[in-house]
Amino acid sequence: MSAKVKITKDVIIDAGFEIVREEGEEKLSVRNIAKRLGCSTQPIMYCYPKTDVLRSDILEKANAYHTKFLARSNEDNENILIYIGMNYIRFAEEEKNLFRFIFLSDKNEGSGMADIINNEDILKLVAGRSGIRPEQAKDVFESLFVSFHGYATMIAYKMIEFDEKHCRKQLNRIYIGTVKCIKTEDTTIIMS
Repeated sequence: MSAKVKITKDVIIDAGFEIVREEGEEKLSVRNIAKRLGCSTQPIMYCYPKTDVLRSDILEKANAYHTKFLARSNEDNENILIYIGMNYIRFAEEEKNLFRFIFLSDKNEGSGMADIINNEDILKLVAGRSGIRPEQAKDVFESLFVSFHGYATMIAYKMIEFDEKHCRKQLNRIYIGTVKCIKTEDTTIIMS
């Protein structure tokens, strides 16, 4: 940077986020952040004496960016779960490094995916849109989530090419099939 920049936590987080986004998690270091900001490592270490806290703050910014990406306008008014799934896959295609950092890093703690699958707001949405009971909605969402996460992971690691039409068709099949299966199981249980 040519002009003197005041080194604040926000400036450090933004620089770290951009490094991960452009170059990948393996390039995230205090030294590389300092280089990007045109300063020594001292102001960064002053703001972040513990690098795990810095990494956590960068991850929080990446998660917020991902959430905003998923919530982009649903102009086609398609099934909200398919729409979210497709945006999740698009994120892996467009932001490969961030996707890997958020979802595939062995340095992240917590059960992120379990938290998503057990999200009560999403489960209520699934139940309302599918005509199933709220406790059955988890099976539907879990089937979809595992599928779109699988596609996204393979795309992020360039194992397959992103084919939007194919992914959408497969997610629709999984959604319809899982709902149909749950409704059939429900009928079988009632008839027994």
